[in-house]
Amino acid sequence: MSRPVFLGRPRREANEGGGERSVLVSSGRGAQAERGSESMDTLRREFAYPFAVVRLERNWSAGALQWQAALTAEAREDLDRLMAEQVALYLHDRELEGRTPEAPKDEAELELSAYRDSGLHFEVVYVRPAPLSAFAVAIAEALRDEGISQAELARRMKVPPSVVSRITDPLYFGHTSRTLRGVAEALGRVLHVRLEPPPRKERGWPREHHV
Repeated sequence: MSRPVFLGRPRREANEGGGERSVLVSSGRGAQAERGSESMDTLRREFAYPFAVVRLERNWSAGALQWQAALTAEAREDLDRLMAEQVALYLHDRELEGRTPEAPKDEAELELSAYRDSGLHFEVVYVRPAPLSAFAVAIAEALRDEGISQAELARRMKVPPSVVSRITDPLYFGHTSRTLRGVAEALGRVLHVRLEPPPRKERGWPREHHV
């Protein structure tokens, strides 16, 4: 399946996988996946990463257990969203850097001593990535491939740098067709957009597990 949105060079084709919505899963075990030749889009769909979640007196707190990230929110549903976004940004950054993301660890492999020693009740949850803006991802990848900075793109488009910063934010979904055409023209690329059926839903994710 081809990528639903990409900024291709003229007369060349792209052949990467499409994106998918994500869900939050909680578990006592990590998702297992072989990295091999899998595309980053496959990793975005299938990988779920561990967080330690703590219910505090006035809010919720979570810490990523495989990289440095601390999150807080007043409501649990807001914390769930922030964790999913954090996973998506981790995978996105790794892709732009050309680095393979670390596979999710099983709970038995996680370093949890600080949480256990704190005396606070916590749970380990495994979180799938939130959906990213296909438009923002395509723009960021085109900039990387062309070796062009955001500042240079802003100069070519004759817009403030803040505009380019916004349209390359993978969690921003307000792109207009006019903006996308402007980006493609500034980069000397061709804009392709496809409407595709969603991938099959994943099944069999583990149930919630409390520590």
